[in-house]
Amino acid sequence: MAEKESKKSATNSIAVGGIMTRSVETFKINASLYKAIEKMGRKGISCVLITDDGRPVGVLTERDVIRKVILKNLDPHSSSVNDVMSTPVLSIGPDTDIINAGNIMRKNKIRRLAIVDNEKLIGLITETDVLTATTRYIKHLNWRLVEGEITLKEYERIMKDVRMLVEI
Repeated sequence: MAEKESKKSATNSIAVGGIMTRSVETFKINASLYKAIEKMGRKGISCVLITDDGRPVGVLTERDVIRKVILKNLDPHSSSVNDVMSTPVLSIGPDTDIINAGNIMRKNKIRRLAIVDNEKLIGLITETDVLTATTRYIKHLNWRLVEGEITLKEYERIMKDVRMLVEI
């Protein structure tokens, strides 16, 4: 079962729904571990999400493959993704802003968040996505400050949240 965390900020930051990856590679919970690893290698992706009835229940990452398959000599041909996937998958809604998404990642020491709507997987966001979007957000805030659209006090309040995020 996916653990859900969601919190919308008053910073009017960028929502993760606008920057998430929508075409997420998924496998059912009992799928072949070999097939999942093969797809990750063929597509050059760092993870696949594991689902049960469309709900994210785990994630299989490159790190999982190294630590739980290669270093433990686990036979991927006779194992399922359920044997090595990381759980739980933290999920957030598409309206969650990038600052809160990044803080959830930092707090939980994770690099990916599933994006869900009504408990159904609709996308994925990575630490890199959040940091890239945060850079764009800072540039936008700088412009708003120069143009007089926000006060220095508002800018400083927002940047306090952003500074916490970049400590990832």
